[in-house]
Amino acid sequence: RNFVAYGENCFGLGLIFTAFKIPTQGDHWAYYFFLVTIFSLNSYAVYRLVRDYVRTESVALVAGAAFPLTGFSLANLDDANCIFVFFPVMALHYLLRALKTGETRLLRRAAVFSGVQIWFGMYVFVFQFIVLAIVGLVSRKRLMELARWKDLGAALACYIGSAAPILVLYVLNHFEPDLVSPYENPMSRRLSSLHWYHFWNVLPGNLLYSSATNVYTTEADASLWYSLRKTCFPGVVLPVVALLGVLWSFKGTKTFLAIFFVFLALAFGTNLFALEGIAEIPFGTYFRVASRAYLFSLLAGFVYFAVGTDFLTEQVRRRWGRVAAGVPVVIGLAFVVENVPFPLPSYDYATTLEPVESYRKFFEKFEERKIVADLPSDYQARLPQSDSLWTYSRDALYMNWQAYHRQIIVGGINSYLPRSRISVDGMIQRLPAPEAIAGLKEFGVEFLVFHKKFILFPNEDVLSGLKASSAAKLEFEDGDLAIFSI
Repeated sequence: RNFVAYGENCFGLGLIFTAFKIPTQGDHWAYYFFLVTIFSLNSYAVYRLVRDYVRTESVALVAGAAFPLTGFSLANLDDANCIFVFFPVMALHYLLRALKTGETRLLRRAAVFSGVQIWFGMYVFVFQFIVLAIVGLVSRKRLMELARWKDLGAALACYIGSAAPILVLYVLNHFEPDLVSPYENPMSRRLSSLHWYHFWNVLPGNLLYSSATNVYTTEADASLWYSLRKTCFPGVVLPVVALLGVLWSFKGTKTFLAIFFVFLALAFGTNLFALEGIAEIPFGTYFRVASRAYLFSLLAGFVYFAVGTDFLTEQVRRRWGRVAAGVPVVIGLAFVVENVPFPLPSYDYATTLEPVESYRKFFEKFEERKIVADLPSDYQARLPQSDSLWTYSRDALYMNWQAYHRQIIVGGINSYLPRSRISVDGMIQRLPAPEAIAGLKEFGVEFLVFHKKFILFPNEDVLSGLKASSAAKLEFEDGDLAIFSI
């Protein structure tokens, strides 16, 4: 309940990750297979969508394969609930096919895919509602010609039936959130809104363009979380070929042009005056990270990218025959070279995803799980940002470590936290004061686990104070780890 109000829950994605975590017993490989899975599903959905607009199978395959490899998608790898768009794209595919073929059963199929999306991410669920609304407005005459009220009612029932359980939970908690966030909506919206210069920024390691020329000119780019995620350069190949696709198919694809511009406007967020207060309307919370809308602009752009590639392929086929088979491949490879960095960078913090072995071994001797507080701890603190990776907080690592040492933790929350976490944090910040230790003990804490290498500020170095305290007993110390019982 404490987190549902912000839409960060992704129950379906959690199941996918868990399906890989169980056999691999590790986060690295589990997340690797998780990403491969959601990217593959994205590719398949885009392939199905664009296949209806191109004549050549290989063109649709290339467009589908290329979609997850935009610099923007790769820059948002840790935001899986906002880059996984399989269900809304499939819903859009079936809705457009229903309008084209007159098969009303496809409306029900589209409704199911649309409703199921909420189990995999609330933000995309809201975005796809806008997409479907755009389709409905652009094609309202055709929709009314095609569907009787009975058909529309059946589609609505499919939509509500697949979405209702979690949708009710979201709605109830949206208006009664029992949580605290250090990131107020206006601030998040302002810092995440795109500027025109973000469309020139590339990922570090790009094979053709240097990230040293990236432009960051405002306070909004001070945080690596925002600057990296606003890597919006699509390359030269994508917009040029897509523009050709617009010119070639404008009359039959106006819906995608509308989708492109609506979501581009949303991505600019507070930099467009008309959208300044959108986060304040009911459910406007889900628009607070404006840049996330850009992916749907890219989706529309890929339809035109496929159409443009198909046009070029057909022109080459008329002149040089079989040589045309290589056109989609060449265009696809050019796109990849412009967007995908190589080699993919690694980061020092990868070694901290699992706790040190001595942490696990210390608690193995206890038959029952213990309640521990990892230190230093501050739900707003960040790890040193020595590289271009926004690393979240130390408490995010503590939360991840719980899956390995199997103890119960009282910290381990990043950003969106229950109010009870605030009271615990107050006691943690007063350590090693006797009353703070007594308060944590009364709360249920049995052990304090201190991690020396995670000290960010001088006042957090309370190790000597804990050693001198009569209320805490040093049970174990080795390297960067010290464990106290209280």
